[in-house]
Amino acid sequence: MNPRRSTAWLFYTTVQNARLSEHSPSHPVRVSAALTLALLAPALGGGTSPFATAVLMAGAGLIAVALPARWACNAWFLAAGVLLLVALDWALPAAPMPWRARLVEQGLPAGPVNSPQPWLSLRAWLLLAGGLLWLGWCAGQAWSERDRRTICEGLSAGIGLIALVALARIPVPGWPQGTGLGPFANRNQTAVLFAMGAFLTLACGAERLRRLQRRHHSAMFFGLGFAWLCMLAVDIAALGANKSRSGPLLFVAMSVAWALAVVPWRKRKAETLAIFAAVALLLGTLFLLTGHSVLERIAGSRLADFRLKIFSDAIHMIRDSLWTGAGLGNFSAIFPLYRRASILQQRVLHPESDWLWLTAETGLPGLLAAAALLAWMGARAWRGLARAVTREDRALRLAVFIACAGVLAHSFQDVPGHRLGSIMPALLLLGIAAEPSGARRSGWPLRAWGCAILALGSAGMFMLAAHIATPLSSDLDLLGNDAPDAAAVSKLLAWAPLDWTLYTDRARREGLHGKILEALSDFRRANFLEPDYAWLPFDEGCYWMKIAPRLAIGPWREALRRCPPERRGEMYAQMNGVASGASPELRADLAKLGEGDPVLSLITLRGATQAEFPGCLAGILARDPALSRFTVAQRALIFELWFENGQPARMAALLLQNPGLLESGYRSLAEYKASQGDFAGAVALMQRFYPPPLLPRVFGISHPEAAQRFADNPGDIAAGMSLLHDAEEAGQTAEAIRILGLLAKNPNCPAYVQWLAGGLLAKQNRLDAAWRAFDQLPR
Repeated sequence: MNPRRSTAWLFYTTVQNARLSEHSPSHPVRVSAALTLALLAPALGGGTSPFATAVLMAGAGLIAVALPARWACNAWFLAAGVLLLVALDWALPAAPMPWRARLVEQGLPAGPVNSPQPWLSLRAWLLLAGGLLWLGWCAGQAWSERDRRTICEGLSAGIGLIALVALARIPVPGWPQGTGLGPFANRNQTAVLFAMGAFLTLACGAERLRRLQRRHHSAMFFGLGFAWLCMLAVDIAALGANKSRSGPLLFVAMSVAWALAVVPWRKRKAETLAIFAAVALLLGTLFLLTGHSVLERIAGSRLADFRLKIFSDAIHMIRDSLWTGAGLGNFSAIFPLYRRASILQQRVLHPESDWLWLTAETGLPGLLAAAALLAWMGARAWRGLARAVTREDRALRLAVFIACAGVLAHSFQDVPGHRLGSIMPALLLLGIAAEPSGARRSGWPLRAWGCAILALGSAGMFMLAAHIATPLSSDLDLLGNDAPDAAAVSKLLAWAPLDWTLYTDRARREGLHGKILEALSDFRRANFLEPDYAWLPFDEGCYWMKIAPRLAIGPWREALRRCPPERRGEMYAQMNGVASGASPELRADLAKLGEGDPVLSLITLRGATQAEFPGCLAGILARDPALSRFTVAQRALIFELWFENGQPARMAALLLQNPGLLESGYRSLAEYKASQGDFAGAVALMQRFYPPPLLPRVFGISHPEAAQRFADNPGDIAAGMSLLHDAEEAGQTAEAIRILGLLAKNPNCPAYVQWLAGGLLAKQNRLDAAWRAFDQLPR
């Protein structure tokens, strides 16, 4: 055959197939079902709760059964099957791992299989199977151009409605309260959803307006254009109010990429550039109004971000189980054993990256299998983009392709792939972008797959509605809080043996029933599984204060060790408050915890009783006689407490022997001298060391006006200071003192009033009155 003829024939058939696809009938039932389920995922609180997960899995199974896929490619089944098989490595016989050895040393169950929590791994594996079923169904429909346009516009409208509800702060069941804007508890995951919706709104709206302008529908052009701008404004306002850095950057990057790809430079027209200029102006205006905090976060971001520290620790975890991983669903339980750089007083539930999370739980084979499946789907999407003939279809396919690429890029520094609320709309877009491959195959394997997922999802919904506890359908945290006794918590621990919150819950119940050794053992396990959170041993110590106070010191010592220095004083003060009525022996042991730390020592001194104060003070002076480790303000507090709690003569002797301490102890020494009748010495100390207050400027007020104003209102500071200035100029000291005395009666008078009064009284040798004025100065 002639090569030129064969090439022409291939081109002709491609064009004919594209035209048939363009004008093929749409499938409103399938489109409606796909849109409903894709939008239901974020609407149900991001699809993160057990009930929402069960509903979405049942919905995916029902769609796969009732509306079977039209195309079932063997290559897709192979890629998805390999990923599921590789992710099943959690069920293999247990392999020697460093973290497994540490669990065994602590008496924690490691299990006979690779996963230390096989029930949680099974639940995560079934969730992965449901997500792959959804992707296979979306990719097997052979969507027409009209279907793709309807799905993109439906997603943009639905996400815009979610953004509007979030902006209006309308309470929605299942949405987290008080954690930010939108259906997700994490603002970054909400930002991905809103960025996707804003970009689809931009792309669909721009193409729709371009088509109307080309067909000269002026009325529809302006009406639809106004509605489109309003919808886009809602999306962008939600992105700004969400205060996430990733959302605005992702939206701008996708928009710029699409604008550069869809319209070549040589073909750009004035109306196209005008549309993009309007969008840019709207974006800038809304971010000036609502996104100032976003801009601040973007400008204040540093390379050494906390996320990079989590990456570093997660890589160390991956190295120890490179080929099998820790098992699906086990990252949050095993990762605390590897935290070094990312130690912070909050739990890390994921490694801030879908790919690191997948690798940590399934090993390197899981990463390669997922990458291969995604690469194959991307190749099918690129092939569909290459086969687009009409400009509208190419622009729409480009938008879908870029939206999927944006979510993929974001998955490297966040976890949208592990949240149904963000991944189900993205998988729908990936499915409509993928071009059907090969000959048409029977869809019964996908339908059988859907039957299994439908059965599991329906069973989960029933169990949750009936409040029946099962490892696949129950929220372990909620059940742990509601469990009636330690035996019920032990049952939950059989499902999640590495959940430290369950160990603390069981320990509390055991302690109440006198099982002290068992409670101590469970608290030890909890502290091993969560080795960095300071408030865990703090709460344990508070618990022992009610049951066996002598056991509280050990956990509190560990809590202070874990606590960051800037919050250690706050925690120690709470410990002293809890132990305020404890025995003297226990309070002495608690005081020893603060030895060597100036802040903690001051807290001990401030909370000491009259009888305990001499001993606490003696301990401080024995370790640091010159109080050199304390700041000036801290030393001043020590001398103040010393004067108030007895032995002021010893305090005065120390200050007189160490003149370097007078800068911080002069006030207490002055009070001591005044109590002994030495007002001259007290006034001299105040005049020497007290920092003179800043005096106000005296503006030109005539003497008669100032006198009238002051007579009408003795609290008029401006008039009084003007009269004081005139009296001092005239040498009328008595009049000046009288004016200052009237000003001092005002409860809100400035400090310089007492300072000036004390100075004038000292000049008149009225030292007792001068001291009374100086004593009113703030410390």
